Amino acid sequence: MKNKKKILFLGTRIETLNLLNIIFDVTKIITTKNSHIEKSNYNYTIINKKNKEMIFKKLINCKEEILVSAGFPYYIPINLINKFNLALNCHPGKLPKYKGYYSIDDAIKNKEIYIYSTIHYLNQKFDSGKKIFETKINRKKLSKNELKKTLFGVIEPFALFQALQKIKKI
Repeated sequence: MKNKKKILFLGTRIETLNLLNIIFDVTKIITTKNSHIEKSNYNYTIINKKNKEMIFKKLINCKEEILVSAGFPYYIPINLINKFNLALNCHPGKLPKYKGYYSIDDAIKNKEIYIYSTIHYLNQKFDSGKKIFETKINRKKLSKNELKKTLFGVIEPFALFQALQKIKKI
């Protein structure tokens, strides 16, 4: 059997983490307080504003080949991104139109019919890397809670799986 590539997961979205853990060997997980990952059986590290620089410095020496961010609220330094063979971000919004943390709220406020899940390469600019795969969900018959549950529980893992299929390196 072929060795699974090692992954560093940064984020809060357990469904995306679960998908990655099936395909790869997720060897490091860094999450934030009150994420669903804290209630799981995964071994993880908590990051916050007070310790993020220290943790990023430690990550420079990690052995993982791939970095995947899903629900990670902090800017990832370019020297850390460049360390990996592949660095991806799972973003809940249509890029470049809806960047940042409030992309879903902004799309709803602008009365968008569709909410997107975009998988893109990480680079030095926030939510600006080249898109790999993008898909959408019609939000009209869903409450905000149902929308987020579907987007993060089904649509984002599907989009990430499709993006990984498109990438030749894996």
